[in-house]
Amino acid sequence: MDEDDNSINLASEDRAEVSDSASLENATNLLFPENDDLEVDGNVVAIPEMLSLKGKQLTSIPSKLYQFTNLKVLDISHNSITSIPSKIAAFSQIRQLLLNKNKISELPTAIGQLITLEKLSLKINQLTTLPETIARLKNLCVLNLDYNRIFVFPRAICLLPELKKLSLSGNSLQSLPMEISELKNLRELSLNDNKLTFLPLQCFDLDNLEELRLSGNQLTSLSEKIEKLQALRILQLKNNQLQELPNELSNCVRIKQLLLDGNQITDLPSRIGNLYNMTEFCASKNELKTLPMGLSHVTYLSILDISYNMVEQIPIELKNCFRVTSINFSHNNLSQFPAALCLITELKYLNLSGNHVSELLADVCCMRNLENLNLSANNFTSFPVHVCKLWNMDHLDLSKNRIGSIPVQISALLNLQVLYLQNNQFNTFCYNLCRLTNLKRLDISSNQIENLPWDILNLQNIVDLNFSDNHFDLFPIQICHLTTLRKLQICQLNGFKVRTLPSTTIIEIIFTESCWSMNGLPQEVVEAEATALFFKGNG
Repeated sequence: MDEDDNSINLASEDRAEVSDSASLENATNLLFPENDDLEVDGNVVAIPEMLSLKGKQLTSIPSKLYQFTNLKVLDISHNSITSIPSKIAAFSQIRQLLLNKNKISELPTAIGQLITLEKLSLKINQLTTLPETIARLKNLCVLNLDYNRIFVFPRAICLLPELKKLSLSGNSLQSLPMEISELKNLRELSLNDNKLTFLPLQCFDLDNLEELRLSGNQLTSLSEKIEKLQALRILQLKNNQLQELPNELSNCVRIKQLLLDGNQITDLPSRIGNLYNMTEFCASKNELKTLPMGLSHVTYLSILDISYNMVEQIPIELKNCFRVTSINFSHNNLSQFPAALCLITELKYLNLSGNHVSELLADVCCMRNLENLNLSANNFTSFPVHVCKLWNMDHLDLSKNRIGSIPVQISALLNLQVLYLQNNQFNTFCYNLCRLTNLKRLDISSNQIENLPWDILNLQNIVDLNFSDNHFDLFPIQICHLTTLRKLQICQLNGFKVRTLPSTTIIEIIFTESCWSMNGLPQEVVEAEATALFFKGNG
């Protein structure tokens, strides 16, 4: 809880003020300083409604704390408390009880006496179960039990009629009880990172469920009854063992986010276009070979990720998704730049790395809002000159291709700040790179460059340079005059040695881990403002 205008910090210098009940008249939030002994007096007990003892290295709840019987919010998170005593029932007006990140292994039956409680959060503890008396918390709306040691879903939870948010992620649940359908007011159910292999049909009777998170389980199928969840807006099914999705999923027309990454899905529902409200669709690391035409009907789509699949072609109809701002088609089997992308003018991020693209279409210039373009690990043998018309681009990755030169047109990229050209076929440092005066990060490692031009001093904003694994035999003294440089990597890992240094040598650096030595560095290197210098692998 953050301090606000009605907060009082009970630091030692404030003690005189705290003892005066008049000065506490408007206080609603008492925040205790580090290593405080929690001293209270009679004037304080009836005043505060919110109390934070977060991160105080407590191993137990201070006994004097139970004098605060009017507490409505109590946060004792991030401590080392191992148990909660029955005296917790003293907080007869408590509405929010936060006990996150402690070492609590069980709750007392007295927890059921906190009948005004609306929010109970116990994430990152050591609970294995809950007392049956938890069912008495008829006003409880939020229950968070993430990352405990619960193996069996506590059935008492199903008797909480007002529960709206329930989270049991990061436990070891293997099944859900049929009684879960009794949670008629449930809006959010988070069960990520458990061991669920199936969902009982009763789960699909939760008529008001809006968010369902089931990532990191062992689900092999999804029932067609999913269509009963007509209020569903968020469905997360990442990292399961799903091979297909029911067509009935397309009837959940309110879905805005659908996450399917890390499954074994080979085909998407043909009627996926019915999910016209969807804004984020991610299905990376599956076994997709094609995309359904219906995806083009999801015109509110903003984020699309189909990376790490086997897709060979993008349907031209995808151009209808004109609101998309982020697309990741990396690591597929695309041999041509998808023409549909050129017509998505709102696109800002595009990742096509790890495909087989060898050239760009001239119409790529229509993507006038593109800021980040990743074309690494493709089949480019020359610099794709059409990217030079993407004037808003600030991040360009062309690494792991077979490019050997840079066109003069690159100077039009006035906003470019990050450029990756490593693992190409440059044997000289192209002068045209020196025209990128706003460049902050340049990686041209793993090429065959032998020297640098003095024009590199035009890179007046450069912060991070990587020239590692090239063919320098003379230390490029020019870089020592780049006053903005903060990180330089010039590692020689390909067996080529820096044989010659300028005569001004003043220190010896020996790296015994690599069994090599550099006999000296020029004075300019020592005086350079770079804060990180990496010299490795010389012989």
